[in-house]
Amino acid sequence: MPGPDGQLTKAELAQLVALINAQAAAREQVTRTAVNGTRSRLRTFRGWWRPGEVAALIAEIRRLVQPSQRRMARLTDAYLARSTSVILGRRVGPVGLIDITALRRVLSPLTEQVLAAALTASLGADPALPAGQADRATGDGARADTRPLDPGVPYERLASFYRYQIAEGQPDTVALQTVLQRAAMVVDTDISLAHRAQAHRFMRVRQVRGGYRRVLRPELGSGGPPCGICVVAADRVYSYEQLQPIHPGCRCGVIAVGDTADPGFSINADDLAAIYAAAGGNTREALRQIRVQVTEHGELGPILINADQHFRSPRDVARTTRRDAAPADADRVAA
Repeated sequence: MPGPDGQLTKAELAQLVALINAQAAAREQVTRTAVNGTRSRLRTFRGWWRPGEVAALIAEIRRLVQPSQRRMARLTDAYLARSTSVILGRRVGPVGLIDITALRRVLSPLTEQVLAAALTASLGADPALPAGQADRATGDGARADTRPLDPGVPYERLASFYRYQIAEGQPDTVALQTVLQRAAMVVDTDISLAHRAQAHRFMRVRQVRGGYRRVLRPELGSGGPPCGICVVAADRVYSYEQLQPIHPGCRCGVIAVGDTADPGFSINADDLAAIYAAAGGNTREALRQIRVQVTEHGELGPILINADQHFRSPRDVARTTRRDAAPADADRVAA
């Protein structure tokens, strides 16, 4: 427990580091198992054009992924109970599991139409969304629905993407390889969402007043350093009511901040010193200069992005769709 000065002992810090490492290793193993199982099933699938077989495939993938999500949530609950007990100097118990079927959110129908319009336009069809609807779908009044998204939808998109690539003239081998890559990211994201939601539930139920901090971990099990976005974000403390922002491939852990002890700060500081020393020169400065921004993803919630990079928003998609449609509209008027 914290000493008279409110700080943890070296033995307690070592105990926390051991817990963090064990949690990170378990998360990597859970994710790898789910990804490999999903990719293995997709490699042998041949029914991309038959709705009944696609539905059966999605149900099978869910039976592979959802137990891994529950295991990830259970591991996170236990890890946070043990680590927070060390930080606060009193026993803190687990809080119980989240509903892993309610981790993604439904997008508003008009926002879905914007995305569909971009796809149909790329296939040579007329854009499906008039300008007025596009503005309403992407303006300040557009908000994500509060209903959870059916967990099978992200995997149905894999089938749609395979068919799209074949329609664009890609060979089956290329289409399948791209689908396998996307499937790995979908599964990885689903595991990360379970980790984040369970951590959020723990922090809210226990109402840890100091909040929590990200703990740096290597990205995607690479064994290398975390990405620059995580390096910058690890310097922040979040309140227990805030949902942790994530990004694709994020492996950041979570650790509570006590009333007087903030072990995550010193643990991250040690990791950062090693990262900067290994990076050296220009790379080290580039890491320090990254500007991080938290933005809201309609389906996934808060995510981290590099503020110096531009990512196309639904409004950008709608604007491009209208611009591409303009010459065709002018030709029809002239005729």
